[in-house]
Formats: sequence, structure tokens, C-alpha cells
Amino acid sequence: MRFGIPLVGDRVAPRSTFAESILFIVITGGSVVHKETVTLDSNTIIDLINVLRDYQVDTLICSGISIMEIRELIQSLDITVIDNVIGNIDEIIKAIEQGRIHSGYGFSRLNSADLVPPEIPH
Repeated sequence: MRFGIPLVGDRVAPRSTFAESILFIVITGGSVVHKETVTLDSNTIIDLINVLRDYQVDTLICSGISIMEIRELIQSLDITVIDNVIGNIDEIIKAIEQGRIHSGYGFSRLNSADLVPPEIPH
């Protein structure tokens, strides 16, 4: 299975078209057998799609794709999109190897208590 992961530094890019580079990994039998990072000359959707095709990506793992038509275009190339993923690349690779990667991965680490507004004294 071939994965493409848009990156900013060592983290999943906040949007696919904000990426500085794309990490391509090939997983066989639950282990990475090939890993390559490609620096992007520009970060347009056309460049993203071209590089995904060039590297024969099966699955795009990203934080987000902001326009539904772009998602549909990527999916029309038989590329599965796993979105709403946050984390550093080491965490993401481990989750892929263990079969735990899913849409929303990384958000579940957030402490739900942190999301509740503090009580306001009366």
C-alpha cells in the first residue's frame, strides 16, 4: 500500500495545498519498506495531484481538503482520502503500521475537559 502525506516540517500539513513536502511511504506486511520525502516546488492542487499520480499513491493522509470538488477529483483517481489527521510524522507512520490510522486521528488525544469552557462564578 502506498501512502502520501503532505507535510509542514515534521507534521501533517494543516491543508494539503499548504504542504512544503510530501512524504511517500510504502507499507508491506505492516512495515515501512520504502520512505521518500519530495519537496514541492509550489503548492497548488494541480501539483499535488500530479505528484500523487507520479508516485502511484493509494491513500492520501491529510489534515484537510477545503473544497469538496478537490476531494472528489482526488478520489476519482482511485486515491482514498483519510482526512482530519493531525500529528507528527513518526506518530502517523506508527499508526499506519499498526492499522490504527483513521479520519480524525490525533484529535482523540485532546483532553475533552480542555474543550469545556471554564465555569463562570456567579
